[in-house]
Amino acid sequence: MNIFRLPSLQLLSVRYNPGLTGYLPEFQETSPLKMLFLAGTSFSGELPASIGRLVSLTVLDLDSCKFTGMIPSSLSHLTQLSILDLSFNLFTGQISQSLTSLSSSLSILNLGGNNLHGPIPQMCTNPSSLRMIDLSENQFQGQIPISLANCTMLEQLVLGNNQIHDIFPFWLGALPQLQVLILRSNRFHGAIGSWHTNFRFPKLRIIDLSDNEFIGDLPSVYFQNWDAMKTCICKPPQGHAGQSNVSKPREIPDTFIAIDFSGNNFKGQIPTSIGNLKGLHLLNLGRNNITGHIPSSLMNLTQMESLDLSQNKLSGEIPWQLTRMTFLAFFNVSNNHLTGPIPQGKQFATFPNTSFDGNPGLCGSPLSRACGSSEASPSTPSSSKQGSLVNLIGNLS
Repeated sequence: MNIFRLPSLQLLSVRYNPGLTGYLPEFQETSPLKMLFLAGTSFSGELPASIGRLVSLTVLDLDSCKFTGMIPSSLSHLTQLSILDLSFNLFTGQISQSLTSLSSSLSILNLGGNNLHGPIPQMCTNPSSLRMIDLSENQFQGQIPISLANCTMLEQLVLGNNQIHDIFPFWLGALPQLQVLILRSNRFHGAIGSWHTNFRFPKLRIIDLSDNEFIGDLPSVYFQNWDAMKTCICKPPQGHAGQSNVSKPREIPDTFIAIDFSGNNFKGQIPTSIGNLKGLHLLNLGRNNITGHIPSSLMNLTQMESLDLSQNKLSGEIPWQLTRMTFLAFFNVSNNHLTGPIPQGKQFATFPNTSFDGNPGLCGSPLSRACGSSEASPSTPSSSKQGSLVNLIGNLS
């Protein structure tokens, strides 16, 4: 007998059995199934339209399988569904507008890691329970729908690695619960616009705008308003400096705080107000056109584990006060115009040559250039760690 057709079956979980293969059957209208977990198996083929008959279903987790074809619009019949996770499959086509009608019951919508394309459909046009939307690693185009401003319970919005062409969605700052905003590797452009001070992002703790086309000065007013980043956690989260793949956003601990603006065209100086964000674990401003000095106010970021200011046009000396950042595991100021002695001691004794390369005016350990009459210390072995948010959160699951 087909296990899916057991007359009293309400929960089926065969997760993380990659040797388990097969296809989903045609489902009966009388099925009492409430939770279906197939994540990490090798189930394949298309989802049958009859999956819409499972009207009692509250959880459908098909993460990391081998399903193909289009996402059936019949899923819109599953009005009790709270979690829909179809991530990391081989789904194609566009998202049916009818599917977004589930936002009144859904708390988690994860369609990341597929081959979906077209515009992102309007969401939250009715009262919504959505707390997490992940559409990353697809081929979505166009703009972010303004209807997302109605997702008042939204905590995580993950749209990275698509082809979205839009300006910075400052209006998302009105969402009272938004904590995670990941827009990396798209075609966002223009200035962020610090003048939109009514949109404060009151609970934002992770923002990743890396590898886009943003221009203008860094948004100092936003840095002043991001209150959730100002809380200093006494004991920092562990294991953030490892290198791995992106973890699922919903698995990021709520103590992790990060800003990644790397790979854009930001200019001007680093605002001293960043030093007020005392909860930061990661700050990546690398690969921009930032000028001026490294502000000594960064010494206040005592929870910092990864600081990347590389490939900019920074000048002056590295502030010795940065040696107070005793949790710092990754540091990179390479390829700037920095001068003077490299601070010594504490965490700075652990950083390799590559952290400082491309600054002809720097001297002292670990570089071979001595400062005045002092001798340089032996070089430290080079490190393969990267200071981007995508690498830092890799070990958080």
